[in-house]
Amino acid sequence: MSSQTFGHKSTCLFTFAPLAKRQRALHVQSTSSSSYQPTTLDNSRRLAYFRAQETLLLSPLLTDTYATPLAESFTTTYPPSDTKELAAAAFDMLSARFIDDQILLALSSVNTGRDQPYNQLVLVGDGYCTRPFRLNVPAGTIMYLVAPGEVHERAEALLAEQPVKARVPRGCLLKRIACNLVEGDSCGIALERAGYRADRVSVWALQGIRQLNLDKAALSSIFADISNLAALESLLFGELPATNPADVENLLASFGLLGTHFDLNSVAQNIESTDKTSSWWNVPISAGLSKENGEKVYGPLLFRAQQRRLSLQEIEMYESHVSAAEEVDEDFFGNFS
Repeated sequence: MSSQTFGHKSTCLFTFAPLAKRQRALHVQSTSSSSYQPTTLDNSRRLAYFRAQETLLLSPLLTDTYATPLAESFTTTYPPSDTKELAAAAFDMLSARFIDDQILLALSSVNTGRDQPYNQLVLVGDGYCTRPFRLNVPAGTIMYLVAPGEVHERAEALLAEQPVKARVPRGCLLKRIACNLVEGDSCGIALERAGYRADRVSVWALQGIRQLNLDKAALSSIFADISNLAALESLLFGELPATNPADVENLLASFGLLGTHFDLNSVAQNIESTDKTSSWWNVPISAGLSKENGEKVYGPLLFRAQQRRLSLQEIEMYESHVSAAEEVDEDFFGNFS
């Protein structure tokens, strides 16, 4: 374990260990082939390049002054000229803006039923994510960034070389969590060792997993982790790989999450009406999608959901209190709402 502190920023890199004792069963084994390893660094560079180029536009969807060094040598036409690449880039930038807005909205609220602020933010997928530095999150927010270890290491090295250091807002912390998402590894124990509390509400955001070409087992592992670790009424939003919209609610419900998907064109129109601007990304997100052999090709989606189960830690706490009450012949009325 390594730890670095820069002023009021604390950045820790915690290595992955498999979640052992408290683990809801996941009955699907990963089928990732050792001969095929998605280039996670290239995926992160691509997203960073798009954010850097978007920042230069007159009416950008977002501003990211840290993205340029992270893009390194990656370059392409921006906006892309190819129809499919244009649709993909539009999705990535709209997704980034959507997630930014959802994070700020969630972290500014309080769960009145539990009398708890949403001050734990877990970012999953992209180790080059700069939200901990560019978003003005409330003081007291602890941010956990879950991504492959090699991406974390490269990101920290590149950011450390810059004359203006990347710092989280005053009173906040960033903790980097190394986890091999492609192989379906769990980040549970690493998060807990980093100080994450599964008995308090949290906010989870997913971006960058779409480009990893995860198989069903690896994607299921991510949602199983969230189901195990997110306290009742925690919030989750982000992107999903190409999925039939009709299946999203059932997919989320299978992991105890109540939620829905968002139409990308509606998200684009909502942003445009709010900002009163028009930008290159205001194109049909379905561009580039077609029917192959009579089968419809679905595109990636955005979603938002709320945890409707107890986390495993909350279940243990509940069972412990029930057992203690039974020993003294008293009734215990658990309240996790």
